[in-house]
Amino acid sequence: MAPPHLALFLFISQQQGSPMISNKKTLSATIACLLGVSAFQANAALVTLDITGDTTATAGVNNDSDNQTNNFSVSVESTEYDGPSNANAKARGDDTGWFYSTASGNYNFLSQSTLTQTYNVTNDNNADQFFDFSFEVMNGSIDASCGDTGYGGYGYGAALSAYGSGCAGDDFAEAGYTAEIWLNGGSIWKSEAKIITDSNGSSLVSSGPTFNNSSVGSNSLYWGATLFNVNLGLVAANTSFILEYVVTTKVAGEILDTSYSYNNAYAQFGDPNGFSSTNNSFNSRGTDVPEPAGLALLGFGLAGLAMSRRKHKTSL
Repeated sequence: MAPPHLALFLFISQQQGSPMISNKKTLSATIACLLGVSAFQANAALVTLDITGDTTATAGVNNDSDNQTNNFSVSVESTEYDGPSNANAKARGDDTGWFYSTASGNYNFLSQSTLTQTYNVTNDNNADQFFDFSFEVMNGSIDASCGDTGYGGYGYGAALSAYGSGCAGDDFAEAGYTAEIWLNGGSIWKSEAKIITDSNGSSLVSSGPTFNNSSVGSNSLYWGATLFNVNLGLVAANTSFILEYVVTTKVAGEILDTSYSYNNAYAQFGDPNGFSSTNNSFNSRGTDVPEPAGLALLGFGLAGLAMSRRKHKTSL
């Protein structure tokens, strides 16, 4: 809260020859200014960010992995081949909040991509404040089949249909994502979905918040850009909290019939083409209200302004 003596100081300065308030509009503006400064201090927060990307790709008996941590940007990718089998995983992000995570594979594969944004936030203020975390999930998709996976499998994020999705024998393919927000080690927001395709057909399992324009195909799920705002609660003055935003995409499969088309499973969360669109931010809302002593000093200061104005008129 601003120093209670501020209103009194302004009154005294008027008595010592400061320029006189000459009209009602100016007086009204000064009253508003006095009340605002006395009752509420501007919000403030200090934020530092670390970004970590982890990828693994297994094709047949071959494995590849990559990892990177930075406070500005990360870009990691793992790719592996073993005969007709292949696997790929990518994780990229930067300090604007933009990111994406993708995983894909064919025949005998396991791919996983994880991107973690770790925010250390300090309520750099002398007052308790409520904090919110705002973010945007960009368009994405998951699809899994024992045949061609349509546009989504080639990275266009529009897997609305698929062909030849049936699996023979023990063949299977699965694709999914998990997006979760952690506050000081505890989960406060989570959305996840997974598609599993086998000889019995395809099934979708999902939980948590849903996204705009979601569309479910025979063995796919597509969604559009969606804004979210998460209430983080009251943060004490000059204290810190840690928020982690973790996104994972994962695909797996074992397809023995190598006559199937490329990409039996694909998962994309975020949007490689939305670089300037996904901006994560923290918003703070103060809790200060005028205290009795502050209001008394404010009234004293306003009374002094009125007396000084009357005295000025009398002397003219």
